[in-house]
Amino acid sequence: MSASLVFKKVARLFVEESKNGLEGRPEFAVSVLAKEAETDPERIILTIDDMLHDRLILKSGSGTQTYVSPAWRLFLKYDPMFMGWDPQHDAQRIVDDMHNEADFPLEHNKVLVPRAVASYYDWEPRRLNPTLYYLRDRRGFRVETGLGSAPYAFSSLYCI
Repeated sequence: MSASLVFKKVARLFVEESKNGLEGRPEFAVSVLAKEAETDPERIILTIDDMLHDRLILKSGSGTQTYVSPAWRLFLKYDPMFMGWDPQHDAQRIVDDMHNEADFPLEHNKVLVPRAVASYYDWEPRRLNPTLYYLRDRRGFRVETGLGSAPYAFSSLYCI
C-alpha cells in the first residue's frame, strides 16, 4: 500500500471518528491506526512522522504506549474531502456575515459566541469547531475558553 494511501486512511479515520472536531480528540493507539489503515506498524510510524512534520496530528507517549490524535489543521485540510464542508470557506462566510448581516449574532458588536453562531447557521459543533480554530490562528481572533464551552473549542472569540 502506498504511503499516500495510508496517510489518507489515517486522516479519514480521524475526520470521520471526530465527534466535535476538537483538537486532540479522538485519540488512537498506533496499533489501532495500523489495523484501521490495513498496514504494518513500520508504515504507520512513517505516516505518523510525516503527519507530525505537517503539523496535522499530535503524539503522546512512546513505544507501545504511543497515542496519536488530530491537530486542528487536519480538519482544515481534510474536512472538505471527507465531510463536504470547508472550514476556510465557513470562516470567510462568518467574517462576511459579521459585517454585512444586521441579524448576525454578535455580542457588544465584536464578540462571537459559538453557540449563537452554530444556531444562526444551523451547524453542529463538528462543523463549527475547525472554523473557530482557523479564525483564531489565521484571522487574528482572540479566544476565551472556560467551563461551559463544551462541546465548542472556545467560549467566545473577540474580533481584534
